[in-house]
Amino acid sequence: MEYTTFAIASSAAASFLLAKVLVLTADRHGRFTMDLPGAIQKFHSHPTPRIGGIGIYLALVVAWRLVPESEAAGMLATILLAGIPALLIGLLEDLTKRVGVTVRLVATIASGALACWVSGVSLTHLDLSVADSLLLLYLGAIVGGIGAGAVYGACVGNALKWFPDRRGLAAGITAMGFGAGRRSPSFRLPT
Repeated sequence: MEYTTFAIASSAAASFLLAKVLVLTADRHGRFTMDLPGAIQKFHSHPTPRIGGIGIYLALVVAWRLVPESEAAGMLATILLAGIPALLIGLLEDLTKRVGVTVRLVATIASGALACWVSGVSLTHLDLSVADSLLLLYLGAIVGGIGAGAVYGACVGNALKWFPDRRGLAAGITAMGFGAGRRSPSFRLPT
């Protein structure tokens, strides 16, 4: 348990340090990697490095090297391998700012498909009598997606109004809270 805590803390520290180095060395790589404020959907008020995905990937590499359980290390290795298409296309887009949305989406889908193929994980059924019908599953996904998008959009909009000087921080914390809400205790639906 202590070694797992050390692996988690080390990966977080490595990610944070790399992010800090990227910000401090922005004058060297800024002409390639900076995202300038003022454009559509830009939440920051100062130029910001776009290559933060490197820090996330580094955190996964550190966790993979330090995690003691072989099953967890195997899953992290699968994630690292499968994440390469999304990472490379993301970096290419961050550096050139010319990669289209479709290419990024295809790379992300390819990463997910590669993860399923390498790990052998698949979704065969949901164990919910209502949602095991494919049509009802799609309908539920559409309704749930619209609802989640509306709630998320309202939350981010309010956070940006409340903290106009710290727009990036407000959007990031809102996204973090939105994602952490999934970790709340969930109740099993009766079948």
